[in-house]
Amino acid sequence: MLDKKLQQEIIKKFKGKGGPPDSESAILDNKEDKDIVDLFAMASLASKIAERCWPAVKSARITCTGDGVMYKIDRKYFRGLEYCFKVVKEE
Repeated sequence: MLDKKLQQEIIKKFKGKGGPPDSESAILDNKEDKDIVDLFAMASLASKIAERCWPAVKSARITCTGDGVMYKIDRKYFRGLEYCFKVVKEE
């Protein structure tokens, strides 16, 4: 597991923070790298990931601009992109 100091730094810096209108988050699910999923999170989402998923985080770094966090998360804890959305039934 990663250093708890880094986790606390991320939580302190981003918890409760709203991002600018152009803030974004992204998941990179690359089939070539079967062990990890890359995640970029800005604003309070960066804090929520650190609070909820820290034992699964393989690496994390605050970006050089200080506006987000790049995470590498163990794939075995990733449900999959298809689970990001509610099931929609045709009318």
